[in-house]
Amino acid sequence: MMNKEVDILSATYAELVRLLENSICNIEFIKADGSQRKMTCTLNPFTEEMEVLADDYNNSTKESITVWDLEKKDWRSFRKDRLTKCTVTTSILEVASGA
Repeated sequence: MMNKEVDILSATYAELVRLLENSICNIEFIKADGSQRKMTCTLNPFTEEMEVLADDYNNSTKESITVWDLEKKDWRSFRKDRLTKCTVTTSILEVASGA
Protein backbone atom coordinates (compact mmCIF):
# COMPACT_ATOMS: atom_id res chain seq x y z
CA MET A 1 0.00 0.00 0.00
CA MET A 2 1.23 3.43 -0.83
CA ASN A 3 -0.60 6.04 1.34
CA LYS A 4 0.41 9.11 -0.66
CA GLU A 5 -1.30 12.37 0.31
CA VAL A 6 -2.45 14.53 -2.59
CA ASP A 7 -2.09 18.31 -2.69
CA ILE A 8 -5.81 19.03 -3.05
CA LEU A 9 -5.38 22.80 -3.25
CA SER A 10 -3.43 22.63 -6.51
CA ALA A 11 -5.29 19.64 -8.00
CA THR A 12 -7.85 20.48 -10.66
CA TYR A 13 -11.26 18.81 -10.93
CA ALA A 14 -9.99 16.75 -13.90
CA GLU A 15 -6.85 15.68 -12.02
CA LEU A 16 -8.92 14.49 -9.03
CA VAL A 17 -11.27 12.53 -11.29
CA ARG A 18 -8.29 10.94 -13.09
CA LEU A 19 -6.70 10.06 -9.74
CA LEU A 20 -9.95 8.43 -8.55
CA GLU A 21 -10.22 6.52 -11.84
CA ASN A 22 -6.78 5.00 -11.24
CA SER A 23 -6.69 4.45 -7.49
CA ILE A 24 -8.50 3.88 -4.23
CA CYS A 25 -8.44 6.97 -2.01
CA ASN A 26 -9.31 7.86 1.55
CA ILE A 27 -10.88 11.29 1.47
CA GLU A 28 -12.15 13.71 4.08
CA PHE A 29 -14.60 16.49 3.32
CA ILE A 30 -17.12 18.82 4.92
CA LYS A 31 -20.71 17.75 4.24
CA ALA A 32 -23.47 20.25 3.39
CA ASP A 33 -24.65 20.13 7.03
CA GLY A 34 -21.18 21.19 8.20
CA SER A 35 -20.16 17.80 9.61
CA GLN A 36 -16.96 16.08 8.55
CA ARG A 37 -17.09 12.82 6.60
CA LYS A 38 -14.38 10.25 5.82
CA MET A 39 -14.80 7.89 2.89
CA THR A 40 -12.80 5.23 1.06
CA CYS A 41 -13.69 5.59 -2.61
CA THR A 42 -12.77 5.12 -6.26
CA LEU A 43 -14.02 5.72 -9.78
CA ASN A 44 -12.49 2.52 -11.17
CA PRO A 45 -15.03 -0.26 -11.80
CA PHE A 46 -12.81 -3.08 -10.52
CA THR A 47 -15.64 -4.64 -8.52
CA GLU A 48 -18.56 -6.46 -10.09
CA GLU A 49 -21.07 -4.47 -8.00
CA MET A 50 -19.76 -1.19 -9.32
CA GLU A 51 -19.83 -2.35 -12.95
CA VAL A 52 -23.54 -3.15 -12.63
CA LEU A 53 -24.28 0.28 -11.18
CA ALA A 54 -21.95 2.21 -13.49
CA ASP A 55 -24.80 2.78 -15.96
CA ASP A 56 -26.55 4.97 -13.37
CA TYR A 57 -23.40 6.93 -12.58
CA ASN A 58 -23.78 10.64 -13.31
CA ASN A 59 -21.01 13.12 -12.58
CA SER A 60 -22.91 16.14 -13.79
CA THR A 61 -21.06 19.20 -12.48
CA LYS A 62 -17.54 20.52 -12.23
CA GLU A 63 -18.00 21.28 -8.51
CA SER A 64 -19.32 17.90 -7.37
CA ILE A 65 -17.50 14.58 -7.83
CA THR A 66 -19.53 11.37 -7.64
CA VAL A 67 -17.53 8.35 -6.45
CA TRP A 68 -18.09 4.72 -5.47
CA ASP A 69 -18.01 4.43 -1.65
CA LEU A 70 -16.30 1.09 -0.95
CA GLU A 71 -17.75 0.79 2.56
CA LYS A 72 -21.38 1.68 1.73
CA LYS A 73 -21.17 0.00 -1.70
CA ASP A 74 -23.07 2.86 -3.29
CA TRP A 75 -22.48 6.11 -5.17
CA ARG A 76 -21.75 9.19 -3.03
CA SER A 77 -20.73 12.68 -4.00
CA PHE A 78 -18.72 15.51 -2.51
CA ARG A 79 -17.87 19.04 -3.57
CA LYS A 80 -14.26 19.62 -4.57
CA ASP A 81 -14.19 22.90 -2.63
CA ARG A 82 -15.19 21.04 0.57
CA LEU A 83 -12.48 18.39 0.25
CA THR A 84 -10.02 18.67 3.17
CA LYS A 85 -7.80 15.64 2.59
CA CYS A 86 -7.16 13.00 -0.06
CA THR A 87 -4.77 10.10 0.40
CA VAL A 88 -4.12 7.49 -2.29
CA THR A 89 -4.08 4.13 -0.52
CA THR A 90 -3.93 1.72 -3.46
CA SER A 91 -3.29 2.09 -7.16
CA ILE A 92 -5.59 0.06 -9.42
CA LEU A 93 -2.46 -1.61 -10.83
CA GLU A 94 -1.86 -3.05 -7.34
CA VAL A 95 -5.43 -4.35 -7.20
CA ALA A 96 -5.14 -5.91 -10.68
CA SER A 97 -1.86 -7.63 -9.81
CA GLY A 98 -3.08 -8.79 -6.41
CA ALA A 99 -0.34 -6.82 -4.61
